[in-house]
Parts: sequence; C-alpha cells; structure tokens
Amino acid sequence: MSTLVLWSGGVDSTAALLHCLRELDEPVHVLYIESKTDAGRWEAENLAVKKCRVWLETNERPFTFHTATLDVRGMIHGPNVEGIPHYGIAAMLADELVDVMRICVGWCAEDLAPTKEFESSIRWLLESITGYLRDSTRDGIELFLPLASMGKIEQYKYVGEELAALVWGCRTPVEVGDGFEECGGCVWCKQKAALRKGEHYDLYGSPRTIP
Repeated sequence: MSTLVLWSGGVDSTAALLHCLRELDEPVHVLYIESKTDAGRWEAENLAVKKCRVWLETNERPFTFHTATLDVRGMIHGPNVEGIPHYGIAAMLADELVDVMRICVGWCAEDLAPTKEFESSIRWLLESITGYLRDSTRDGIELFLPLASMGKIEQYKYVGEELAALVWGCRTPVEVGDGFEECGGCVWCKQKAALRKGEHYDLYGSPRTIP
C-alpha cells in the first residue's frame, strides 16, 4: 500500500506531504502539476518545488516524484478552475500506480470549514474516476486529509521556518537574475508575512492574531 500526495508547493500541501513522510510507514508518491495560467507564475513555482523537494528528501526521506502539466492560458475561467482537473489527473495517476490506495490533499481548517459541499464533490469525483478505471478486483481510492483539522498557523509551525521559507504562494513573483523573489504585496505574500508573526490573514479581509 502507498499514498499519492497532491503537492502544489504551498504551505498546506507541503505540511501534508511532510506528515506522510514522517508518519506513514509506506512508500509515498508525489504529484506536482505545473499549472500554466495567464498569471505566468509557473516558473517561479517550479523552482520553489525543486528547492522544497531537495530539502524534504535530504531532511526526511526519499519519495517518488511525478509531474504533469495543465495549460489553461488564454481560457476564460474563474479562480482556481484548474483545481478540479488536478484531482482528475491525480485519480488517473493513482489508477496506474496499482499500490496506491489513497490520495492525500493538503487542506487546512480555514479552507475546509465553509466548503463541505466542495469536499463532497471531490470525493465523488475521485470515486467516480477510480471506480470507472479500476476493475472489480481492486478497491477504490480514499481521499486522505491528514491535517484538515489544523489551522494554517499550526500548519506553518508544523512545517518549520526553514522549509516554510521555501514554499511558494506569491501570485506576482518578480524575476531577479536566474530566479524569482516574492513581490511582498499580493494577498498571498501578506498572508505568509502574517503567518510568520503568528497571525491569521483573511485573504479578503484583515489580519487577526490567533491565541
């Protein structure tokens, strides 16, 4: 038995991956999907994922790394529309990896609380795809949310300062030499800065300190 982690390189999914590497006594597969959108930040995300991967395999343990590319440039869509196909790609990969029995997703308590319907939809999607692809001799795949009860501040602390400094979230990265720097001004950069200070940052409101 093994677990497939859907990894974006952000805090939530990195915390979930870290949990799997530390707590599960089984092989771990990791799927990173390069999302090419009109925002044009995938190169910065790719570099961040490479740095995080080196850190994790050096400081924790090796894992099997898989990649895919989703190109939605030029398409009219709402926020995070590429997220739904990500789960479909993960389910199809899991079908090819015959020992994978669960797909790990890095949600946090703030994300999950208002989105129970979304969680149900994702569970249905995974069950539908894997049920269609897998023959009757194989069980379906479980949606695994190991840290969903943990808030984003707790996940940030769980990851630790060294690894947290490598994770990516900036929506408008600045190209500097052969690399990228966070812009410091987008809502995701402000959220990361708040997390460093032990504050929760509402992406559409203002920061508030969590006891």
